[in-house]
Amino acid sequence: MRLRDSYRVPLLLLSCFVVALMFPRACAETRVGLGALLPATAPLTAVESSDATASLREEVARLANENDRLVEERDALPTTTDGPLANARVVRPAARPFVLVELRVRHRDPSPSRRSFTIDGGRADGVDVGMPVVCGNSLVGLVSAATEHSALVVRIDDPTAASAVAATVLAPDAPRGTRRAGGVSRGTGDGETAVSFLRQGDAKAGDLVVTGVGDALVPEGLVIGEIVRFADDDRDSSYEAEVRPLLDLDTLKSVLVLRVDASSGPSLLTGHRK
Repeated sequence: MRLRDSYRVPLLLLSCFVVALMFPRACAETRVGLGALLPATAPLTAVESSDATASLREEVARLANENDRLVEERDALPTTTDGPLANARVVRPAARPFVLVELRVRHRDPSPSRRSFTIDGGRADGVDVGMPVVCGNSLVGLVSAATEHSALVVRIDDPTAASAVAATVLAPDAPRGTRRAGGVSRGTGDGETAVSFLRQGDAKAGDLVVTGVGDALVPEGLVIGEIVRFADDDRDSSYEAEVRPLLDLDTLKSVLVLRVDASSGPSLLTGHRK
């Protein structure tokens, strides 16, 4: 009994030694080693996955910016128009410079059916037919006739066709980018103007009316007045806006005539009649 006990420890040690020698080979043959237990491409951790997503977003943003830059460069390239305009760049025309000529109101038309007055400046001052007459940022009228040293101004509330100008409705509460309604403004003869050729929903009381695009001599954005009524009285689906000027046109003593001056800079210059 003691003999068997004396061999137990050596045999146990021998067995452990044999196992230690054989284990690396067995792992190599059966691919059970530590390296084999790990996959060739381990799955990403949560942190690594988040970093990869952020990198992808940065790359997408970079590509978007690069695309915008390329589009801008493409738009700046010369056009491929055939003929004499080949290789010409497409550019928007620059705003035409204006010179303001200050003149005095001389005589008002006494007729109750007309709204006009004369001013003490004419062609000698650069004033000619079709030029707008303003006071501040409001349109007062248009020059309808001119001599060497005087001119006749038809007010915006004059009932004749001479007072007609392109008009645009500005709604202060309209969302940005909303289409601006346009029509034609003409005087009604009772101190107001009417903007015609509007559609339902184009305007409402309180909206502002300014000059629109359509006349080379009249700049866009001059104030015509405020809408006091908007309706379709004739029930023909053509709405009309009644507009009241912001100024009292009967009490004006001096006005400004806007004339195009190609030799001036982009800023407005004020000229005074001597």
